[in-house]
Amino acid sequence: MFKVRAVSTLAVVTLMSALAALTACEAPRLRASDDDIVPSSTVDVDVIAGWTRVGPLLRSPVLLSPEGATRVGAIVRTAGTADVALFAADASAGDDVSADAAIAMRETWRDTDGERRVVVADLGVVATGIVVFVAEADVGALRSLTFEAVVPVPAAQNDVDGIDVGSGASTTTQAVLNGYEPRSAWGARAARSCDANATKTRITVHHTVSRLHEGGTRAQFSAEIRAAQALHMDNRGYCDIGYHFLVSADGTVWEGRNAGRLGAHTGSQNTNNLGVSFVGCFHPTSACNGLGATTPPQNMINGAGTFIGIAARHYGITLNVGSTLLGHRDNPGQATACPGDRLHQKLGELRTIANGGGGTTPPPAPSTGKIQGMVWDRGITEDVGQATAMDAKLPGTRVVIAQGSTTVQSVVARDGDAYWSFDVAPGAYVITASKDGFADATRSVSVAAGDNAWSSLGLAPVAVAVNVDVTVTDVFTGAPLPSATVQFGNDDPAAVDDDGRVRGELAAGTVTVTARAEGYVARTESLTLVAGVAQQLSMALTLDEVPPPGGEGEGEGEAPVDPTDPGLGPDGEPSLERLVIRNAPASASGGCGCNVGNSSPDAGAVVGVVLLLVWRRRRQGTRGKTAI
Repeated sequence: MFKVRAVSTLAVVTLMSALAALTACEAPRLRASDDDIVPSSTVDVDVIAGWTRVGPLLRSPVLLSPEGATRVGAIVRTAGTADVALFAADASAGDDVSADAAIAMRETWRDTDGERRVVVADLGVVATGIVVFVAEADVGALRSLTFEAVVPVPAAQNDVDGIDVGSGASTTTQAVLNGYEPRSAWGARAARSCDANATKTRITVHHTVSRLHEGGTRAQFSAEIRAAQALHMDNRGYCDIGYHFLVSADGTVWEGRNAGRLGAHTGSQNTNNLGVSFVGCFHPTSACNGLGATTPPQNMINGAGTFIGIAARHYGITLNVGSTLLGHRDNPGQATACPGDRLHQKLGELRTIANGGGGTTPPPAPSTGKIQGMVWDRGITEDVGQATAMDAKLPGTRVVIAQGSTTVQSVVARDGDAYWSFDVAPGAYVITASKDGFADATRSVSVAAGDNAWSSLGLAPVAVAVNVDVTVTDVFTGAPLPSATVQFGNDDPAAVDDDGRVRGELAAGTVTVTARAEGYVARTESLTLVAGVAQQLSMALTLDEVPPPGGEGEGEGEAPVDPTDPGLGPDGEPSLERLVIRNAPASASGGCGCNVGNSSPDAGAVVGVVLLLVWRRRRQGTRGKTAI
């Protein structure tokens, strides 16, 4: 029995160890990114400014990649040619990732104007979540950031090497299709060898989840397409941009990957599938915030519909929504919102236009764009998203939009929510926000017709000197105390002048002020200093009371006379003469507090002193009675 039990136990242990080893070695599922269903996020500078601070860096929220990712790539859009340092890290264990774990992202492509670039980083592990870091000092130069987590596509093995899809093959497509701009029109990179796939039996519609540029220029449309191609090739490992054609806001259709090649736009469904992507973001959620209108312009629908009709006739496709004309999400096995709800709703209209039914007459193109935002106090929070909850808004701030040295418009941030907005002609502008007690904040913006973009500004508080004037007087006579000192907070006490005054400059905020003088009770007050508002404070001090009786044999509560103090009378009370002379206003001719030509004290002062003496005698009498 013992041997059998021993063998059974060993078998169980062995089985459990094997199962544990299998569980420990199980890696996340990996799927090469052969289409545009990849974990990605597009954010503008306002969102980036609210990321979590980790030392000198800001860390993004976790971008989940449940099927695993080994590489992170990003399209970085900046103001001008400013350099921005980005880093990526594995966040499979959660968002508490230190900057030490971050890997510097290397630049693989930079556009001709320097405003867009692609950066990538290989993680060296299979990550089920990633984060991106950006240097906080570089945020001011950022305009937007698109980052994604992928498994790069391995190089195709069955392609014919040496085919330049960017030249000769493009001519073949042009010969059989028309109504689009060739690759040369947007400055395409030469493609690597891509699999051939000349037959097309269906057309799939996508959106790029990038800026729409409604009312934009050919240069802006071209730049968006070049950046998409660079991200697809350098980060995902595609042989070329994934889509066969792209449509810009004005209805222009641009050639992407050669139509005779296999696309990379719909996972496991690319064979015989023509990919047409709309440049913009058309889903009514936060994913499209800051990227322009989420409803495709009518010009865009008209241009795309006309071209889809040309393509359908060339390939012999009978267009039916849901079977031969599909949104990305309609293909089998696709877990995506692409092409966005508001573009997906237009599939029927695209089919009607493609079949020659004509499109809706577009409304007049907008001639201006809106730039808007709010102003908040960065001394309270660096996150604009928390400004309202933390009462960090700065209504009353002056906001100016200018071109060069010319002011175009000027507004005051609205009461309550500190909101501001400008409707201006398309162009490049600089926005400046100014408020007393804060350093100016500026941002460069590019406004296109039809824009409705946000560009909030945070102001950092600065120390502003406040003029403070403190006068120390006697509470009974009202006369200044030239022997007094004044202390602000923990600073060293400062002596008052002959008028009992101290003047100085202090930083805005709350400060304690303490006045002291020999023979008087010290007094402390709290003073709130407001930037730009001078403060005056009068502090009246009260004489110290006479010490209590000094012991038996001195009479009934009578205080002993100190013969060494000429300021005390024979009854132990302060000398009337001493009080009058010490507290009388100083005279330039008499000095020592005496008035030349007038030896009599001020009548009000005398009355005050007499009342003081009567009150003290009564109090001492009361003490004596109480003692008995």
